[in-house]
Amino acid sequence: MPVLVRSARAVTGDAELADDVLQAVLERVCRAWPRIGAMERRDAYIRRMLVNEFLDHTRHRRRVVPLAEVGTERTAPDTMAARDTRSDLLERITLLPPRQAVAIGLRYYGELSDPEIAEAMGCTAGTVRGYLSRALATLRAGFGAALTV
Repeated sequence: MPVLVRSARAVTGDAELADDVLQAVLERVCRAWPRIGAMERRDAYIRRMLVNEFLDHTRHRRRVVPLAEVGTERTAPDTMAARDTRSDLLERITLLPPRQAVAIGLRYYGELSDPEIAEAMGCTAGTVRGYLSRALATLRAGFGAALTV
């Protein structure tokens, strides 16, 4: 179960959404357990279900992009800069297109390889590398040269 929770959080980037997506997937897994339980790679199958459930969820919700606040420049160095950077990074990941966000989550938070991500997303390893490349380029553009992965 902890692996599923970690995978759901890696895919969604949001603890509450991860819980909702995981609960929906586990309901479907329980109903289909006689079939899923007999599978050789049921963990990969369930991970794929997580990805599909998240992508379905993102298709049906409306994305809200907050407007930048005016006049929020800081003059003194912030002692919490590392935490802010991480928070900003996680926020920017949620603004990526869903498939790019899933690829980033599975790679850097789920620690999966390209073939494992491809299997979870239902695409090729080359497509995964493309998603990762575009996502990292977008994130680097937002953070400048400060972002190292």
